[in-house]
Parts: sequence; C-alpha cells; structure tokens
Amino acid sequence: MSKFVKRLKKSSHRVENALVIGTAFGHLDEILTTYNTVFVISETPPAIKARNLVYRENFDHLNQFTEISVIIFDLDQIHLLETLKDVWQRNVSVVVIEGNDPIGREFSKPLYNTSWGHRQKLGLFHTWEQIK
Repeated sequence: MSKFVKRLKKSSHRVENALVIGTAFGHLDEILTTYNTVFVISETPPAIKARNLVYRENFDHLNQFTEISVIIFDLDQIHLLETLKDVWQRNVSVVVIEGNDPIGREFSKPLYNTSWGHRQKLGLFHTWEQIK
C-alpha cells in the first residue's frame, strides 16, 4: 500500500465510495483498489478500465451519488466546488484537494459557507472536513 493510499484512508475515516473530479492527480489506479465504487467526472474518459469505475462527462444527476466518503478535486478543477456542495453536505464527505497548500478564500468560499474547514496538509493533498 502506497503512502498516498495510507494518508487518504486515514483522512477519509470511512472507505465506501469516492467521487473524483478530474484525474485524481495521477493516482486513480490506487483509488480504485481502495474504494468500493469510484465515480469520475471529467471531460476526457480515464485510460484505466475497472469494474468499480463509473465515468461521467458532466454533472447531471448528482443526486444518484450515494454514500460518498471522499470527494477528490484536481487543483485545476476547484472552480467546480460550488457545483458539488450538496453532495458533500448530504454524505458528510471529506473533500480532498490537490496540493499541500490550502486553496485561497476565493475558491474555498463554498466550503466555509457549508461549515467545512481545512483540516490537514498531507504533502500531495490537503483535506477539508465538516466542523462540528
């Protein structure tokens, strides 16, 4: 098990389903072995084929995503945070964003407005969780 997977599992608390926005910054194959179902929303389909991979081109039918324990954003996709706020609120998901440094206020506003706060810097990514 790689360092990336260990940190991801530890930060997400539960390992059910994952939602990936983008390419999972090159770790999609490792995410597929960790979670039951991995939903990928991206303009280009992933090169990897797997039974537990569900690919979508757009954000239609977001209410079908259930039991999402982690939402993983590529850094170039953070402008889509507002689109998915209902998903992370409904599932109390951990939001994982590429890059060790937290994103700025202009992008993190949807997270703060829904009572999510920055929790951990884990090298390759940082996490946001619900503030209790």
